[in-house]
Amino acid sequence: MYRLNRTEYADIDSGARIGHGFVGGLIGGTAFALFAMIASAILFGASALTMPLRLVGSLVIGVSALSDSAPVTTEFVGLSVHLVLSAFYGMVFGLIAYSMGPLAQPRARLVAAAVVYGWALWLLNFYLIAPAAGWAWIPAQSIPGIEFLSHALFFGGTLGLYMGQVQERTRAELISFERETEMLPRGRRAA
Repeated sequence: MYRLNRTEYADIDSGARIGHGFVGGLIGGTAFALFAMIASAILFGASALTMPLRLVGSLVIGVSALSDSAPVTTEFVGLSVHLVLSAFYGMVFGLIAYSMGPLAQPRARLVAAAVVYGWALWLLNFYLIAPAAGWAWIPAQSIPGIEFLSHALFFGGTLGLYMGQVQERTRAELISFERETEMLPRGRRAA
């Protein structure tokens, strides 16, 4: 299996990594939200389907977002906040993956790093940031097992798989470029 060396890896600029992190964060955030909503409906009945979105919406609206009488706009606020945070955290992971350089190879290491990253986000957001911000209801209204799966596997794992796929595609493009360059006459090769 071909592995990128430091010079080749440096050719993948951090802007591209951030952009791919943005997309991967949105994909992972979508997987996270769908899993959390389905788990909520299975555990608490169909009426609880949107409870995860209302919980995220409560970051902006307050604890009243958790009420059954909260307006439908609460779910839209929750979804918007969730996707913005997912994209942001995806971009942060994109930078982390970029800084890992060749250590992010093979893909399994990158996926494992993303799973640990998702797990760490859960712990940081629920047990440090939420209480410090006065959002004590966030950890209190959550089920740790569901939150672990949502953050680590559905967000982190999906983000890692996406970033790993991007890495594989980038590696293949670099190999192809290298082969094409080797075929050029000496004076026409890229510097």
